[in-house]
Amino acid sequence: MKRRSFVGIASISLFVAALQMSSPGRAAAAAKRGPLRFGVIALQANEPDRMLRVYAGLLAQISKRLAPHGLEVAPLTIARDLPELSRLLGRGEVDMVAAWNGRIQALENEPEGKGGKIKTTFNQQIIVSDSWMIPKGAPNRELALKAIAIMSRPEVNARISNYINYAPSNTKSYDTGVIPKEKLPGLPNSPENFEKGFVQNVSWWVNNADAMVKRFDAFLQR
Repeated sequence: MKRRSFVGIASISLFVAALQMSSPGRAAAAAKRGPLRFGVIALQANEPDRMLRVYAGLLAQISKRLAPHGLEVAPLTIARDLPELSRLLGRGEVDMVAAWNGRIQALENEPEGKGGKIKTTFNQQIIVSDSWMIPKGAPNRELALKAIAIMSRPEVNARISNYINYAPSNTKSYDTGVIPKEKLPGLPNSPENFEKGFVQNVSWWVNNADAMVKRFDAFLQR
């Protein structure tokens, strides 16, 4: 039997270059800067055609919703991996991406042209977690359990957020004072952000992952 303990919370969030469409004036200003450019990471190397098919329907819906605001949507930009996607966003070559929050949020503090003016929204985020696992038959099981217990303590678990914008899995960490108040708006499961998204249903994926992978592969081959 495997034992696991969640150690950190991340989210797949939306990162946008500073662009607002809440008023006709702002929409008009946005339209002058050209079509919106969306970036994604390729599922596999050298297969952009598949990615274009996967996202074609979504981009069509976005185009339809933005058209009344005078905004157009550019062809999809496909990156090889997350580092390349981060660079594209930082250089202003794409306007919007969906990605892990911690790595890309680091760009928010960079000078303009290297990531400055990037903003984050946690609306409809997918909150996911990582875990520690003890293999069945591990020779130091009791010692491993003690280590996990220590790392799961609120005051210890809170420290991860001081190094990168991934949140503690132990919500009591927010009561320790270890996490500076100014960091709270950038953490996925902080009191102000948690209700904006939903937690990934790990149990569902354990039972359905194989079937979903086969279904998705069949979809890509259409």
